[in-house]
Amino acid sequence: MTTPCPACELVAGRRAPPGGVLARADGIVVHAVDAPTPVAGWVVLTPEVHVRAVHDLDAATHARLFAWAHRVARAQRDALGAAHGYVVVFGEVLLHAHVHVIPRYADTPDRLRGPRVFQAGPDDARPLAEVEAAARTLRAALAPA
Repeated sequence: MTTPCPACELVAGRRAPPGGVLARADGIVVHAVDAPTPVAGWVVLTPEVHVRAVHDLDAATHARLFAWAHRVARAQRDALGAAHGYVVVFGEVLLHAHVHVIPRYADTPDRLRGPRVFQAGPDDARPLAEVEAAARTLRAALAPA
């Protein structure tokens, strides 16, 4: 395990992903993916509590985590125009429970659809300005009414 935990560092505000934190509520931090991304609007939901996997969360936190996944997926569709989306949990690299919510656009190339999005190379990275613009749009869409 990486020490210190990158997710705990992000939750504590000592690490900032490109695009930043989009929302923080209910023990969940909603943030842009903390890496170059082939898809603008890729969001990660990280519980504030450090546990290894989603099955280690208490039932209430688990329910809030997936309620946020639903809310983010709808915002990606409604605010960013995503044609489809993915909600993914692997937990093989980062040993802190988290959920990826990834929009898929009509023009997303086939080689970046489905699980292949995780195989994107450095040349697939979207420009930082595009990633930050999508994050701003989602931040506004997720703000309390």
